[in-house]
Amino acid sequence: MAKIHIDFRFVDLKHELWSLGKYREVFEEQLTFLKDQERVRLRARFASAESEMDDAERQFASDQVDVLVEEVLPRFFRGPYLIALWGLFESGIIELADYLAQRKQLSLKLRDIRGRDPIEQWNKYFTHVASYPLGIAEPTWQRLDELRQVRHVLTHANGRLDLAEESARRRLETWCGENRGLHAHFSLLIMSAEYTQTAQVLVTDTLSGLIDRVRSEGSG
Repeated sequence: MAKIHIDFRFVDLKHELWSLGKYREVFEEQLTFLKDQERVRLRARFASAESEMDDAERQFASDQVDVLVEEVLPRFFRGPYLIALWGLFESGIIELADYLAQRKQLSLKLRDIRGRDPIEQWNKYFTHVASYPLGIAEPTWQRLDELRQVRHVLTHANGRLDLAEESARRRLETWCGENRGLHAHFSLLIMSAEYTQTAQVLVTDTLSGLIDRVRSEGSG
């Protein structure tokens, strides 16, 4: 009878990728529900107070719900998610680097290498220290770097472009005008459901591919 071999390497990392994928699905469903509920509440408020609210009050109440539904809820559901998503990618790269350092008995660790940004640091380490190029195509790196920069503005400027560094603000304003699923509303960075899903698939596919490659080459 053939033995079943189960590879437990990076099982926690795989679970984290699965968890963030499922979490995105759940919170998008909840976000849709909450938006609908706010509209229902507004209609009920108008119906019950129709004789007491003048046109200006009704318009103000409607505008408040519009801001909540189109700006506040998407911003605070999806922004923290993208922060966590980049954190998962970064920690995944570190876990892979630590594994290779142990397997190859390397004296230098990833943290010992410096770069202008994390991506340069990773490429230096994996290529020149671990002799294990990540093999990630340049277009994929560009998309990952975009996620990194979006995460940076979300983390350090709370998604406010007016508080971001000038270079970061210019880049994001350009991206907001390119139909990427990003847009700015009164200098607040808002992400679409499609943008968030695309980022999740990007991180999942990239890390899963690296995990499978490391497992395959290290199983002999």
